[in-house]
Amino acid sequence: MERARIPRRYWDVKLSAVPDSTPYKQPFKTYLRDIDSLIDKGIGLYLYSTEPSTGKTSLAVLALKRAMEMRHTVLFVRLPEFRLDVFGKEQFDEDSTVLDRARKVDLLVMDEVNSGSAMDVKYIGNIVLELVQHRSQHMLPTIITTDIPPGSVSTEFSPYMVGLMQESFVPLDIVGESAGGMNWRAFKSAELQGLLGEES
Repeated sequence: MERARIPRRYWDVKLSAVPDSTPYKQPFKTYLRDIDSLIDKGIGLYLYSTEPSTGKTSLAVLALKRAMEMRHTVLFVRLPEFRLDVFGKEQFDEDSTVLDRARKVDLLVMDEVNSGSAMDVKYIGNIVLELVQHRSQHMLPTIITTDIPPGSVSTEFSPYMVGLMQESFVPLDIVGESAGGMNWRAFKSAELQGLLGEES
């Protein structure tokens, strides 16, 4: 997982932590079940939520872990850091940059493709669009985590991105507690408190 650049915090994430009652769990389980054929078809996920800490990144990593089990090449990039990797031509290994690797792995996660500071830079928006376009043309799926609902993609990226999404992404609304989802930060906080036990 280190070679895939998956942050250490997410190495032990499990789907069992997500309650069965969450409206997105069953379609996500279906994606995991069929991930081998979906990768072959170039079908990724667009995991979005307007609320913070709903578990989008954790779900994206679960998909990467499942793909790795199926012997696919994978890569995790977080947009704020990826911006620096692109500007600095960060090397992935001796033969390729991180951007090169992102263009050719079987399954790519682009995390935190959010509205705001990262997307204010037009060049970065173009990098995202070019990368998704390249991967879509080569039937290589991408998983995006974002706070941008599908209806706002045209204004945040471009109308062309809408077409790419229709061809290559399954959108999943990773709702928060107010709509039957979960707050992952609160879940992890309770888990940590459990490790310490109750005061006597």
